Amino acid sequence: MPTIPTTSTGGGRGDGYHATLRADGKLGLYRHHDGEVAGEPVGSPVDTPPAQPGRWAHLRIDVAAGRIVLARTDAGATITAPRTAAADGYAHLGRSSPDGEAVFRALSIT
Repeated sequence: MPTIPTTSTGGGRGDGYHATLRADGKLGLYRHHDGEVAGEPVGSPVDTPPAQPGRWAHLRIDVAAGRIVLARTDAGATITAPRTAAADGYAHLGRSSPDGEAVFRALSIT
């Protein structure tokens, strides 16, 4: 199974946040600073069940005044962290995979 970085967004520009779900199930939320590759952890990473081939992981991200919440709803795991306007520059959705293919299902942005 490939190793998925937990603190890299591939050098995205601007300030913002990124969330990760590693193949081993580790769920993380990070603040990204412009010009830096590594993310700054916000909240504590959470162990969830490992990813299973052919099974979907259910994630939800809620952004509200003063906080950001990342949840893996199929595993009952949540990370809640303070949100600062200084890091609200972008939203990025991506997937690391051996074939480079991004796959999402039932995606909604409201």
